[in-house]
Amino acid sequence: MFKPSISLKEFLKGIRSFGKNGLSLQRRSFAFFLLFLVAVMAGLLLILFSTGVFSVGRKECQVFLKNELGHTAGSVSREFGILSVEGVSLAKRLTEQIDERLEAKGLTPSELKNNPRLLESLLSQSVEQLIAALEKNMSSGVFLTLDATVNPVLVIAERSRAGLFLKNMEPNIINLASPAVRFLRGPASIARQKHLNLLPQWQMEFDVEPGDYFFTTINAAAGSDLPLSRLYYWNPGCAFADDCEKAMLLCVPLITSDGIIGVCGFEVSAMLFKLQNTPASSTYTRAFAMLAPLEGNTLDATRAF
Repeated sequence: MFKPSISLKEFLKGIRSFGKNGLSLQRRSFAFFLLFLVAVMAGLLLILFSTGVFSVGRKECQVFLKNELGHTAGSVSREFGILSVEGVSLAKRLTEQIDERLEAKGLTPSELKNNPRLLESLLSQSVEQLIAALEKNMSSGVFLTLDATVNPVLVIAERSRAGLFLKNMEPNIINLASPAVRFLRGPASIARQKHLNLLPQWQMEFDVEPGDYFFTTINAAAGSDLPLSRLYYWNPGCAFADDCEKAMLLCVPLITSDGIIGVCGFEVSAMLFKLQNTPASSTYTRAFAMLAPLEGNTLDATRAF
């Protein structure tokens, strides 16, 4: 017959001794309290997650970014559209002025390259047009680049072009009383004549090369039957020199009756773009705006503006 290894009496005795020799009542109470606390916290977190409390801030941020993106896109489109219209108008005025000047000298526009002595007088007459356009519009600079050089015999004559580049040092403020206009490109004698200060990056002529804003605009307009309003070109992320900031350039060809004599337009610097389009929010203080090309479905931040 099977005989149990422990009797009932010994089993009951062991249970009674567990309360004396095992966990104390204080420790057991603390353990039960911890289990209760964990259960309450788990239930509370479950309720919070199910009601979407933790995603409220994220949804507000998404709504804010979506609204700001729409406002910024509309603002950029409107501002660049206005500058495009003003650039085309400026090109027409400059072309007429240069045409009249050359006609008075008995020359055609295509003969400008062979008469470098006329360049300084042509540029001097164009300064007022450029200053007026710069003061009127919200841009960081205005330029005129002629397809000619003052010294055709130089080794670098192939990539050197005469012209003017005026910079507005306070581009986000339209100040007609005392505009902060500076001289970046052009003959220094014109700067002295117009009482304009030279910038440290000043050079007498533009340094151009194939594929840049100058040749891209001229090559696209050459032989085209399109109206001038469809021949302007926004050149992305251009810097005239290594020590100049990146900028978007509006480039409009100067088309005369017998050819293209140059390019003019406006500059929108990276600083001006950020001043105009960075969201003003006391809540999202780190929000900013940038203009970058779209590669597939991804923004290429390495080429951002």
